[in-house]
Amino acid sequence: MCASTDDLWGSLPIAPAQRAPIAILREQGVLLGRNTKNLLLGRVRAERDIVFSSLPPSRTGMKEPSFFYSFYLVAPTLDNYAVKLFTIGHGIELYPVIFNFPDGGDPVAADTEQEFIQRLRQIFTSDSTKRVIESLLSQSQVLV
Repeated sequence: MCASTDDLWGSLPIAPAQRAPIAILREQGVLLGRNTKNLLLGRVRAERDIVFSSLPPSRTGMKEPSFFYSFYLVAPTLDNYAVKLFTIGHGIELYPVIFNFPDGGDPVAADTEQEFIQRLRQIFTSDSTKRVIESLLSQSQVLV
């Protein structure tokens, strides 16, 4: 005789309450491709063994991140030349997210999905990012 197995999981969340940072980064990478007729792409790469030298203050008291992703501007016509804009790190709970910059700038935190999107907008529309995009586009257009 088989005993029935009780489902001990209860009600599981089918639709996530918030988007994962990697999903937002990938969406933005696709949009960059669309906006530049695929002369530039935004690529997200999972990273390992990264240690942030310091953690910025976070209202949610984040500990050392467990998941790391870097966002690159990639120029396919320039033999996939890539420029790293930033690396993010977050824990199992997705937020807060810590931004770390390759130029040595101070890490910053985004405690919510909305803050994460605001930080991305600041980075993507900054003068330094626009200069890199302009340079890559100028060189890429010659080779098309």
